[in-house]
Amino acid sequence: MKIAQANFRAYRLPLESKLTTSTTERTIRHGWHIHLVDTEGNTGWGDVATWPGFGSGHHVALKVLRRVFAPEGGLNNAEVSTIPRLIQTLNLSESPEVQHGVELALLDLLSQTDQTPLRQRLNREAACRIPVCALVQTAQEAAHACSTGTQTIKLKVGRESVANDVQRIAGVRSAVGPRIKIRIDANGAWSLEQAKAAFKALEAMKLEWIEQPLAANNIPGNQELRSTFSTPIAIDEGITNSADLQLHIKEGALDVAVIKPMFVGGILAARSLAEMARGAGLKVAITTAIESNVGRMGALQLAASLENDAIAFGLGTAVSNAHFADASITNGYAYLPNTP
Repeated sequence: MKIAQANFRAYRLPLESKLTTSTTERTIRHGWHIHLVDTEGNTGWGDVATWPGFGSGHHVALKVLRRVFAPEGGLNNAEVSTIPRLIQTLNLSESPEVQHGVELALLDLLSQTDQTPLRQRLNREAACRIPVCALVQTAQEAAHACSTGTQTIKLKVGRESVANDVQRIAGVRSAVGPRIKIRIDANGAWSLEQAKAAFKALEAMKLEWIEQPLAANNIPGNQELRSTFSTPIAIDEGITNSADLQLHIKEGALDVAVIKPMFVGGILAARSLAEMARGAGLKVAITTAIESNVGRMGALQLAASLENDAIAFGLGTAVSNAHFADASITNGYAYLPNTP
């Protein structure tokens, strides 16, 4: 396969609902779409979306994009023998987001060439549907999500006091009942003492897990929380590569590995991390970086390629982008198309 055309373009897309985390509020998502065309006219799309405090950041990603897509950058007119080999040749390690975007576009191009969905390229027995969770902020939003069949909901915490967050979570639990799975994400906002107070107050609510309660580098603190309380700990920001994951496993600092393909360097790296985590007896949740539907579909395809252990995919807050096909969501499941 040979690349005949390669370009990238910026996107600015509205979120379907406001995203509120411990550190920011957003209604718009920025990023870049990568567009590749081979000599046979097949087309592949990729997605690059940075986020402050994660990965390489906007300026580094843009620098790498300009280098790679320059006439002499290596991607234009490239012969593709294997994707990992080309990725290595392009030297994209400086920006995991750009590596993700280029790799996804190449994988999409191959899928279009032989008309095989990406999930089936990764696993011939891949599922065609996967459970998804809904990101909510209030009890009313949670009740509405569950009325449509959603079985797992997620709340962002850490922006307000622990007491206020506990009160809000209690209201959500009351609104949705005991059978609905609730997971919360502090995005590393809590101190160890705040986390201890939160875990203690939330024990009776039987949460599915608490995600990134402490800063990404506070492995001893996560280890202490895990040894003291029964609520499982999920790690997201703390896992950017295999060394991070291996260290968390070695120190007994997590129960669930939350993996974002965008920030670990792509679909193939994310799948390798998922296999490593499962080999260590951990649960794995694949989630997005709130990128466009291009990246979200790639993450969905990855999630569907993994053995189904009833872990809901982190759908998050969707980006409005009708130009690209997306999975249909019904009764808490995302149904993936049978075409690439």
